[in-house]
Amino acid sequence: MKSYAYLEKKGGKYTLFPFDENRTSDSLFNFKALMMSRMDFDVKVTEISSVPEREIEGFLKYRIRSLYPGQPEDTVFDYSLFTTSKKKKFAILFICRKEVLDEYKKISNGKHLLLPFTLIKPFIAGCLGEAVIFSFWYGSWIDILVFSEKERVDSFVIKRAAKPSLAINQVIKMLPGQANEFNWIIFCSEQEKELLKEKAARMVGKNISVEVFSIQDALNRINRKTDFLFKEEKKKRLINQKLRIQLLCIIVLFIFALLFKKTIDREQRYLMDLESSIGSLAKHTTEVVSLQNEIEAMEEELNSLKEKIPIDTYFVLSELEPVLTKYTRIQSFVLEKNFFHLEATGRNPLTLMERFKEKEVFTNVKLLQIVPLKNSDKELFKISGRVDVE
Repeated sequence: MKSYAYLEKKGGKYTLFPFDENRTSDSLFNFKALMMSRMDFDVKVTEISSVPEREIEGFLKYRIRSLYPGQPEDTVFDYSLFTTSKKKKFAILFICRKEVLDEYKKISNGKHLLLPFTLIKPFIAGCLGEAVIFSFWYGSWIDILVFSEKERVDSFVIKRAAKPSLAINQVIKMLPGQANEFNWIIFCSEQEKELLKEKAARMVGKNISVEVFSIQDALNRINRKTDFLFKEEKKKRLINQKLRIQLLCIIVLFIFALLFKKTIDREQRYLMDLESSIGSLAKHTTEVVSLQNEIEAMEEELNSLKEKIPIDTYFVLSELEPVLTKYTRIQSFVLEKNFFHLEATGRNPLTLMERFKEKEVFTNVKLLQIVPLKNSDKELFKISGRVDVE
């Protein structure tokens, strides 16, 4: 039976570790899926109890703007949905840089990808306390996820202490302080399972229920493709779904209208129902128009903000360096929006102009002035132009 492995970065390279063996591996063939390194991901948890199911993905895309500082074009994310025993719904967001995910996909060669949080679905619904804490124990770090009815839901990583008792103490300090009782579920290697169970049960209070599972056993409970992350095939959600529902309502009303016309005694009832339906549709249409206006206003504001983003000065200077010769000395350099003005001394500024033409990033470059310097083979010259940056 194929098993699972996890990747950990050491010395700038990813190393493959099977969960059921205490050694590294060089082959992906015997593994069903790979667990990515938690250190490469930013994990955020947000409550979505009041968000309609069809709007969850759009809501999460909007939330990421305030939760993660990365550039949208360089950021990728996936999510998993969970419901606690108290019927609260949460989404766990897994966010990383696109280049990191591309590297994992290259290493995995088509194998499924997952993170520790994939393991909690079979366990969370059965936890009846005011709070649930999941902890994933690895060789050098511990990953913690807390669901609490009274305190903020959170996820964080801590460096693991050398001794199991000290490591357990580290986790206990981060347990929700206001919960009267809660469940603590530990995932660890098969070798540590009994030791951690014994020490944790001895060190925690009576209000804490402790359960310990080996990571390999928890992984074997994964039996649905939806438990894996960053799959290529994603469910496409309908755009303008409200508009489609309104159109369906109009068609249904038209069919009923034809039926009502066949009987004169029901004509009055039909007219009253139709008037009520038209009023309801008009109300919904007004809401749709209002929402569209808000969207257009937000798009205009977004475009306005994009125009105000300053140009990267370091990028311009790095592009300018190969153009200038070793004899060139910059006297002044002014960069306003996409236009620059350069004043420098050097030899043969006409040759310098030819080198500007070879750089596509610089356009409309003009030599404004050349003044020979006294007692020198150099000249003072002024150049202006435009920097085209996408």
